[in-house]
Amino acid sequence: MGFLFCSTPFTNSMYILKIKKFSLINVAICGVTLILYILPYPEIIDHLIYFSLLYQIIAIYHFNKTHGLFHLITIFNSIFFLFYSTKGLLHILDIIHFSEVFKFFQIHINPINQYYLALIPLVVVSLVNTTVLFTNKINYKSRTRQLSILQPAIRIFWLSLPLTFYRGFIQFKHIVVNGYLSLYDGSMKGIDFNLFITLSSYLTEFSFAAIVASNPSKKQFIRYSILFLLIKLLDLLGGRRGQFFTLLVFIVWFYNKTYSKIRVNIITALLSFISIIFIVFIRNYDNFSSIAENEVILKTIFGEFTNTHLILGYLLHFGYQTIHPSPLLILGAPLQFIPFNGQTLEYLKSTFGLGHHLTYYLSSNSYFNGEGIGSSFVAELFSLGIIGLILGSLLLGYIINFYTNRELGFVPRLLTYYVVTHIIFISRTSFLPPILKPTLFLLIYIPMLYLIKKILWQRT
Repeated sequence: MGFLFCSTPFTNSMYILKIKKFSLINVAICGVTLILYILPYPEIIDHLIYFSLLYQIIAIYHFNKTHGLFHLITIFNSIFFLFYSTKGLLHILDIIHFSEVFKFFQIHINPINQYYLALIPLVVVSLVNTTVLFTNKINYKSRTRQLSILQPAIRIFWLSLPLTFYRGFIQFKHIVVNGYLSLYDGSMKGIDFNLFITLSSYLTEFSFAAIVASNPSKKQFIRYSILFLLIKLLDLLGGRRGQFFTLLVFIVWFYNKTYSKIRVNIITALLSFISIIFIVFIRNYDNFSSIAENEVILKTIFGEFTNTHLILGYLLHFGYQTIHPSPLLILGAPLQFIPFNGQTLEYLKSTFGLGHHLTYYLSSNSYFNGEGIGSSFVAELFSLGIIGLILGSLLLGYIINFYTNRELGFVPRLLTYYVVTHIIFISRTSFLPPILKPTLFLLIYIPMLYLIKKILWQRT
């Protein structure tokens, strides 16, 4: 079975043949799914669930064989499958019925909404895949000459690293004492960090993003990736597993794309997946009344991966206008300029974020206690109607291909860290990324690096 996870692509002739065949299949699937969206046929719900699972498994296998396991489109399909198809698997295994939406309180959605709950993710992923396949052979040219800012970025990284680690350690201790939800209930505001400590965390992240954009040597990339990953390890131990695994996948993707292909086998892939399951288990151990209840364990662990799917279910059931009357749900992340200091009523009024407003609508007490349901880019696109769903999916596919199949210009390369990490985790978050950090990075940090570089050059 190791061939399933071999990252070595086919030969050119086989590659082109496989791409053409799968491209035609994707076009057909896109056409059929869009017709089914416009002309619903709820009687085929179970067939739709099975077909969606089969299609996504075939897509992962295809992209693994033709593009490689660590190509961005393979990563996207794999994570999308985890968050949007786990519920279908649990439904087939008769652990969770597809109509169940059970975060905070349980409801059963009607057959027509079940139908769209199964269909909409399939529409999105097939459109994304088709866009990647049809833009795969475009020959791009670099727009801007690359300028090295590596040495100033490395110096700032080392200078800011100790205070960043200290900040992370203090937050980790707070989480250990007060629990994971203290990240979101506002109690973190009681930790008074001075300006230098707060700025250090920004500078460390900015420096790592600049190092990535500066064509570092393999040894340099490995060295600073490990150091930055160790800081995120504190987040993982505190329960924020998403940030750690997103960074880990980004590092593997960048190394595989820039330096040399990484080969893994089925055992490595399974062990990695089991480690994720174990971390989910540890964070949710209080939810188990009895370890012997295997069905409860499966439902609780794998239920964590269905949260994103549940958001779409709630939106279909209640209507997005009920959750928030504004049509700007998709702009929640980029328009959020107020720093997050806990889930409070003041913060809720300042954000368009779907996850915040949906959690508050479902259970205000849970929201103020720090609980949440996260967000869903598919649900955000759905709130824009069928045209928004199509255009958003096509744009996502184009950006995935843009960052994997072209020689990037200066500004796109600078934004590699922020854009690619967002794409890696997009299946569990908003469609558009926050823009505060990238804006500060481009407009303040990068000019500062060039100023430092000029001063150092003049001295030498």
